[in-house]
Amino acid sequence: GKVNLDFPNNATYIVAKNGQGKSTILNAITWSIMGLDMFGNRMDPFQVGGPLTSWVKIDASIDGKPTMLRRILQAKGGGKTETIMTAKVNVAKELFYSLVNPRYVQSLDPKAIKTIISKAVEMSTSIMEAGIPQNLINAALAYDGETSYKKIAAVEEGIKTVSAEIKELEKSSLIHQGKIAGVETIRKIFEENGIEADVDIDEVLNMTVSGATASIDINDISIQEKKALSKDLNAYRTAAYEALATEFNSLMKDVQIMLTENGKETFIVTYKGKNVRACSNSEQLLAGLEIINALAESTGLEYPVLVDNAECILNIDINDYPNIKQFVFALVADENLSIWDGKNLIDIETGALMPRSKEQLIPSVKLLDGWGTKAK
Repeated sequence: GKVNLDFPNNATYIVAKNGQGKSTILNAITWSIMGLDMFGNRMDPFQVGGPLTSWVKIDASIDGKPTMLRRILQAKGGGKTETIMTAKVNVAKELFYSLVNPRYVQSLDPKAIKTIISKAVEMSTSIMEAGIPQNLINAALAYDGETSYKKIAAVEEGIKTVSAEIKELEKSSLIHQGKIAGVETIRKIFEENGIEADVDIDEVLNMTVSGATASIDINDISIQEKKALSKDLNAYRTAAYEALATEFNSLMKDVQIMLTENGKETFIVTYKGKNVRACSNSEQLLAGLEIINALAESTGLEYPVLVDNAECILNIDINDYPNIKQFVFALVADENLSIWDGKNLIDIETGALMPRSKEQLIPSVKLLDGWGTKAK
């Protein structure tokens, strides 16, 4: 069916029983923009038993200009689909979802979060290198980049190149070892058959062994040099990411992101000193909102923040997140699918107004101490 929703305020509350479509509305927002659900997974939102065309239209402001975002999905023959879009938001997938979904960053792997932080916290290379040992800076001199993101990207490409060069040298050494083994086989055949190699053949065999041995020795020296360079470049990259993480963490109060532990690369998010994976649902969402607020500050990007299962959040004040300009909260309550404006429920299907207080919506509201306002 067709549903029209207005999100005119900085905080919108979608209220309903479980299974009535709250998460579907949130997924529809990200699908219209990126073609994926709230966690960046593929979705083909066809209504069961319904028409074979689905569409979502969003009237938004992008860079201060009114813009219509519309995505249409149509089923074709042979199980194929066709997508039609009117506009596109030009932002990397991982960064978009990190700014939209409070649970997204916590689901990322170490490589993805490092990429996001390096894009979000971009500084001059000289500032980033202020705390990096000089020997590592010297190792990375050949890789240009005026900003931290470009420098790290260049170093990472350098690491790949050096790794490939090491493999080629090792491959070359194997070929030369094969030549030596071949000569040994020939000599053995001669010996077993009582054949004495003439001077010319013997000279060729000796030259082959000598040349192959020299090449292997040269390769070994080069391999060791390149392995040492690779080690330094990896150490430089780790130190660079640590510098960016330190800067990013300075934008947050209760959340800290650890990219290394005991000298090894890792990825741990802590909230008030505790691993976020061991935190309550409320703490996980609050940690995610703090990360989004910091990302919005460092990137200057603003997107609506979609908070599913928001009924579990304890004591939230949206003023604690000044860089988040629009919240959409989805709350479980014993009601039909509705929008709550702080005083009334507005039934999404019928448009009927029903007066409701927070206490009437959720019996455990005393634990919440308010949505969007801090407890007094």
